[in-house]
Amino acid sequence: MFDCQPCRFPSTMKFRSFLHPSTPYPYLRTVVLGQFKKLDKPFCVLMDTFEELEPEIVEYMSNFFSIKTVGPLFKYLEVPNDTVRCDMTKADDCIGWLNSKPASSVIYISFGTVVYLKQEQVDEIAQALLTTGISFLWVMKPPPKESGLLVHILPDDFLEKIGDGCCLLGDVFKTGVRMCRGAAENRIIPKEEVEKCFVEATTGPKASELKSNALKWKAAAEAAVADGGSSERNIQAFIDEVKRRCSSTVTHQLATDAAAMKLVDNYPSAEAGLV
Repeated sequence: MFDCQPCRFPSTMKFRSFLHPSTPYPYLRTVVLGQFKKLDKPFCVLMDTFEELEPEIVEYMSNFFSIKTVGPLFKYLEVPNDTVRCDMTKADDCIGWLNSKPASSVIYISFGTVVYLKQEQVDEIAQALLTTGISFLWVMKPPPKESGLLVHILPDDFLEKIGDGCCLLGDVFKTGVRMCRGAAENRIIPKEEVEKCFVEATTGPKASELKSNALKWKAAAEAAVADGGSSERNIQAFIDEVKRRCSSTVTHQLATDAAAMKLVDNYPSAEAGLV
């Protein structure tokens, strides 16, 4: 009989929506889970985060394999070629518009790379934006062709109604307001709830707290990649380990070659054997 202990995850750990059976991106789930099956092969795993941001997760995952946090990677600005960009699209078109707005008056709406909202949810968000009148920058991307999903359409007259008002929300790090628990809830968030979140995240004491926390994590991220920071030390440790392994491989190969040459030198030649 086996004594099976239940698997306990950290309280802050949440499963991503693309791991749910209902995800429209089953191929992504296959790729991610396939990577987990191979985690015993590399000598360490590099993660685009930093220790101070997710200490509980890093400590837990370190029980299974060696982890080195090296993020946030976009903070490493010293690159040999200034044409290297982290952005998937150019931001030049919206910089001028953003600069024309008062400080801290624009909300940024984005649902990441793999999240796809139902059209009904897009409609509710759009109606909430119209009601609040808050200026916003909304990232809308077409779904992958292979997914078979439809391109989102904004409600009729939406752009005309907002005029020049357009060109996050997560609660773990207390930098945003959570609207729901993702695909697991399987519901459309009504515009009233969305509107409440928009207002709470942009005005009043709650908004000030969120901004303060965001600035705190920004400073922590910059410290992590600075000289002597946790991520900078981990990257250097990784480089040193790669060099050590390469040096050991070369040393071993040279020793093998030397032994082989010595064996050849000590072995009687064919001509000597005929005398």
